[in-house]
Formats: sequence, structure tokens, C-alpha cells
Amino acid sequence: MLVLPSNSRSVDGVLNRKMSNTHIPRWNLLLFQFQIFIVYFYAGLRKLNPDWVTGHSVAIVGNHWVFMPLRLLLTTEQISQYILHYGGLIFDLIEGYLLVFAKTRMIGIALGLYFHICNSQIFTIGIFPYAMLATMPIYCSPDWPKKSIMTLLPRWRHYFSLDTPIKYSASNCYYDCSDESIIQDDIQKQSHDSTADKNRTVRTTNKGIQRFGFRDRMTVAILGFYVCLQLFLPYSHFITQGYNSWNERGLYGYSWDMMVNTWSYPRIKIKVVDLTNGSQYNVRPKIFTDGARHSVVRWSTYPSMIKQYGDCIAKQMKKSHGIKQPAVYFDIWKSMNGRLQQRLVDPRIDIATAPWSPWRKTPWLMPLLANLTIWRSKIPELRKRYAINDRSRILHCYTDFPGYSIENVVPIGLKANLTVLDGEISVNVSNHVYKLMAKRTIKLPTNTSHNITVVSQTPAVYFYRIENSTLTQILAQKNQNETQNSSHSKIKILIITFRKDVQKIIGKIINFLWDKGQIYHTIALNTAKAIYNILENENATNSIFVT
Repeated sequence: MLVLPSNSRSVDGVLNRKMSNTHIPRWNLLLFQFQIFIVYFYAGLRKLNPDWVTGHSVAIVGNHWVFMPLRLLLTTEQISQYILHYGGLIFDLIEGYLLVFAKTRMIGIALGLYFHICNSQIFTIGIFPYAMLATMPIYCSPDWPKKSIMTLLPRWRHYFSLDTPIKYSASNCYYDCSDESIIQDDIQKQSHDSTADKNRTVRTTNKGIQRFGFRDRMTVAILGFYVCLQLFLPYSHFITQGYNSWNERGLYGYSWDMMVNTWSYPRIKIKVVDLTNGSQYNVRPKIFTDGARHSVVRWSTYPSMIKQYGDCIAKQMKKSHGIKQPAVYFDIWKSMNGRLQQRLVDPRIDIATAPWSPWRKTPWLMPLLANLTIWRSKIPELRKRYAINDRSRILHCYTDFPGYSIENVVPIGLKANLTVLDGEISVNVSNHVYKLMAKRTIKLPTNTSHNITVVSQTPAVYFYRIENSTLTQILAQKNQNETQNSSHSKIKILIITFRKDVQKIIGKIINFLWDKGQIYHTIALNTAKAIYNILENENATNSIFVT
């Protein structure tokens, strides 16, 4: 917008009437439309990954209030799978095409309004949804603002240069002057102008298609480079490897990568060690930030920001505590798209002195244990087995690398059990070491620290089952009181039961249609292959008898 000559309807056009109401090259508008199109289409391509298709990327927002009308017919899981994931994928892939073609443009605008308004309420993504809403009208007819403003009072029309005749642009636009009526209409519209202006207009329109000069070639070259750059940027992460995290997507802020991954961070521990005397300091993760949750999520996810924050902590500790040689260690545990919690960075590496380059892979970034993603699907079974259905019971699942340790404390008032699902660990509690293999459980004492070390050759998988006995009694008493007081509300119970039955029936219908669609898709593919083989065999047979 800074360099394009598209100011005929801008503030410049209001201030300078010579450039107002002037034709602009069509490629100016096409360039804006292309820029918005790739935002939608590339966002759809980004969602073609296993986590999104299986419904794990944004599964936690299925119970948001914006989906309240849908919950009358669908369950939270069905809303998450079919509306959020499948609907979001299809919308991003087709929205650009819906806006381009006039026959489907109103459908695209309606879907865009619903999609972006919902995003503005569900996610904290700043001005992005409102900016996308503001860009949708650029796909409409170029004269839609004029038609809209014509409905205003005549005195307002003057400020928008609607009474000014359309001027042809001799320097930026090319015209096909085979239609002489264009020239005559132009002369009649500008009859109040000077003779020089008339002669200039006639010469401009009579010129027809101008010669394609050096300036035009440079414009095409720059536009071609810009278009290629926009098409390449979404796939440029193999160049800027230093910014990449587990999802192999760095440089957070690209609109096509928005909300493709959901992160959770149950544990962030920062330790500063004075290398001169061995003194240790525990630093709160939010101490040098604005304290907002999104700030911690942001810097603790991307290696570039972790390195910057580590340098910041080292610098601040030198000033505040007089530490001459501070070493900064991060122990960051995260979960991406509902996977097990695991380490993001190596806790043994001093981040303040660790190497980092935007062009090389970060050496102190721990790899994602993708081979253990299968355990993600077993978490609902564990929750069901141990009745994790309210706030009084919590289930935390972890996986860790061989040789690494973690220290935890069970707070007073909580009961905690530790169970191993895969691998082997050793638990050190009050100088007593217990070795646990798969399917073994140990009860942990409260208000006492315990240290867990993976002793197997492969990563270990384990989980905490924590229960708040006091909260359990409170919730049980509350449910009992509600049951006693709700004996007269049978109608409400019947409505809830009916809604659940309808949700089950609709879910079965959706699953039936989905299965049938897959069957017909397989039949169509096999039929196409059979026809192709038959035609290929016929061509081969005919070629034998060709003389």
C-alpha cells in the first residue's frame, strides 16, 4: 500500500483533486486480492497435517460459548471434530475461491463474517480477525464504495469526489480504444475543463495500447519477485532453522500458521548458578516480562526467544545480585496438541552461553518424541478408568529421556500416585530409591520432594494421579444437595436426556455418512484405476498391429 499508485480514493485524493477519481491499473487490485487469497489457501494447506485432521489441534475450545446453539444438537467432541477442525480446514481451502467468483461471493462473505467473528471471541490474536474482515470488500466490484456513498446526502458526496468526472491515467493504465464511444463520453464529461485538458485526454485515449517500455518491464519484474516471495515464505523454514520448534515452524506471526498448534506448559523452572562460588538462585518465569500468560507461552516456545530471555536474565542478575559469571538453566516442559508432557530444552545447557544461529538447527532443543504420540489416544481411557471427571481428580502424563531427572513435591492436602506406563524409572523419596517398571504404581508422600530419573534405554512414560480429598467431599455434598433439591425438576431432566439422545443419533448419522463416503471414495478410485488399465491395455494391443 505504500508504493502502489492506488490513491484515487484515498486521503491524498481528497486533498489533491488532480489525482482523485482517477483510474488505477487493474494489477493493483489483483495484487491485494492475491495477498489475501494466499492467506486463506495456505492456512488450509497448513491444516493438512495429522494433528489437525484427527482433531487434536484446538480440541480444548469445543466448549466455548460461541458454539452454544450447536450444543443443542452436537456434543463438545463432535463440535471440535466436525465444526472446528473439518469446517476450518474446508473453509480455508475454499474461502479464497468463494470470494473471487461473483456468483459465490456473498456466500464467502457470510462464511468469512461468521469465521472471523468467532475467532475474535475464541482466540487472543489481536487485530488479525478484524483486519481480515476489512479486506473482504476488495473482492467486490471496484465501484461498490461509490454506490454505497451515493445513498448519502449530496453534501457528503462532494467530499468523496463523486461529482468529479472520471480521469484517465496516461502514465499507469493502458486502454483499448477500439470503442470510440469511450472517447466521446470522456470528452463530454470533461466539457467544463480547459481545452488543454481536452486535448490531453483525447491524445491519451487515442494512444490506445502504449509501448511496453523499460519502466513497465521493471514493474513486472518486481511484481514477479514479490509474488514468488509470498509463495515461498510459508515453506522457507528449512532456511531459518534456528527459529523452528517441535512443529518445524518458526518465526511466529505468520497468519497461515495461526492456531495450527495448541501448547500447554505445566512446568517452567529457571535456575541461575554463580560459577564463581556455586550459589544457586531460582527465578520466577514472569519476573522480567509483563506477567501475562501469553507472554510466557510465547517466549517459552521458540528457541530464539528462549535465548533472548536467557541473555536478559543473565544481564539482570549481574546488575541486581552482582553475579560475575551467571549460568542460566531452563527446564521447560510442554505439551503440543494434547501429547504427553515432555522437555523442550536441555536443562543441562547454559542458555546464556549456548550457541544459537537463525540459519542452523538449535542444538540444545530436545526432539519431539513423535513415536510416543500413540499414548495420546489412551489418555481418555485413563481418565475414564480413574474417574477423572471433576476438579477433585487430576491426571498428568509425562515422558522423559533416558538419564534425565525431574524433582517434584506433592502439596499438603493432596494424595498422589505415580504409575509407569512404559520404560523404567527410579524414584528417590527421602533417600530411599524405588525402581518402577511398566504397570507399577507407588504412593507418594505429601510435603516431601521426590526425584524421578529415567533408567531405561528408551524414553519412559508415566503419569501422576492426584486427588484432593477435601474438594472431593465438598463436590460430593454439593451433588447430593442438588439431587435432593431437583426432585421437582423432572422436565429439566427429561430435556437434558432428550438432548443427549439427539446428540447420539446425530453422531451416529454423521459417522455413517462419513464411513459411506470413504467407501464410495475407495470404489471410485478403484473404478478409475480399472478404466485406466483397460485403456492402457487397449492402446498397447493396438500398437502391436500398427504397420
